[in-house]
Amino acid sequence: MNDPKPLEVKATMPDVVVLLGKLQQRLISVVDFCNLFENMWNFEIDKGLLSEESHRSLDVLFNEVVWFCSAPREQWDYPKYRDDPEVRQAASATLRSLTQESRDRPARNR
Repeated sequence: MNDPKPLEVKATMPDVVVLLGKLQQRLISVVDFCNLFENMWNFEIDKGLLSEESHRSLDVLFNEVVWFCSAPREQWDYPKYRDDPEVRQAASATLRSLTQESRDRPARNR
C-alpha cells in the first residue's frame, strides 16, 4: 500500500500581509518576524506566482531580515547588520508597496 504524498503547503500573499501586519501591530517581535519571514521566503512562497513588483519588494525585505542582529549596536562587528527599527521600517515599506500594488492592480486590468 502506497502512502499518499503529503500536500505541499505554500504561503500565499495574504499570509505575507498578515505576518507584516502582526509585526506592524507589535503582535510579534522582530526576532520572531525575521525567523518566520525568512522561512516563508526560502521554503513556502512560490516565487513564480508573484508579480515582479511583489517579488522585488519581498526580496528587498528578505535582504534586510537576514541581517537582523538583536545584539546592541556597539557589539556589532559587521556594518550590514540591521536592528529592530530598521527591520520594522523595511517591513512597513514592504507592506505599503504590497498594499499599493493590490490597489493598482484592478486599474491596470481595465
